[in-house]
Amino acid sequence: MAADFLARNTSAKRVWVSNPSWPNHKSVFNSAGLEVREYNYYDAANHSLDFDALLASLSEAQAGDVVLFHGCCHNPTGIDPTLEQWQTLAQLSVEKGWLPLFDFAYQALPAVWKKMQKVCAHSPRCTKS
Repeated sequence: MAADFLARNTSAKRVWVSNPSWPNHKSVFNSAGLEVREYNYYDAANHSLDFDALLASLSEAQAGDVVLFHGCCHNPTGIDPTLEQWQTLAQLSVEKGWLPLFDFAYQALPAVWKKMQKVCAHSPRCTKS
């Protein structure tokens, strides 16, 4: 829905998605007629967010572009920016003039996971990972 809305109701022509990202993101935006670019996200060697590479990638985003973020529980890494990093991204979006778009597919997952951990702490048969 967001892809079609952007294509029909804004002047956006390009959407940036993280690399890696949910595999369907690219096809969803391409199907709406939008160009898809990737920004760096994951440092596989350290299993962490590569924030410096992310910022370097997004320095190429232009005014009017859309940058897709995973609001929480980044898919597929599960790694999210810190509050300070989110603030830096917000400032960058203002400076560069691109529109942040958030995919919140897993917004309740962190809270649910905390509850599951509490239950599993008291159950020897519970599987934890």
